[in-house]
Amino acid sequence: MVEKCNPSFIWSDDSIFIAVPQYTFNWFRGAGKQRLLIIDVNENRAWQSQKLAYYIQPETFSNDEVSVTLNPVRKPRTRKYSVSEIRDTFAAIPLSPNQRMD
Repeated sequence: MVEKCNPSFIWSDDSIFIAVPQYTFNWFRGAGKQRLLIIDVNENRAWQSQKLAYYIQPETFSNDEVSVTLNPVRKPRTRKYSVSEIRDTFAAIPLSPNQRMD
């Protein structure tokens, strides 16, 4: 299970990965910047970026490249990450195994 995720997410065109922003906490101000999570649903693995922006909007995820807009309302910037870059530069995070629902 992954907690504190933004409801704005996108599937990769091959339906293997999900790109989802995750909220972080700033002890001084409450809400902190968001980081980008990439989840491999087949392997049940995930990677997280550094804190990137106060709001991240995933735009596209095709040909093993995800495109996101950072702070789309104010001074928007587009960032693109390839899956190989994500595996090399993002931090791997543990995921709990999927629970069977009876």
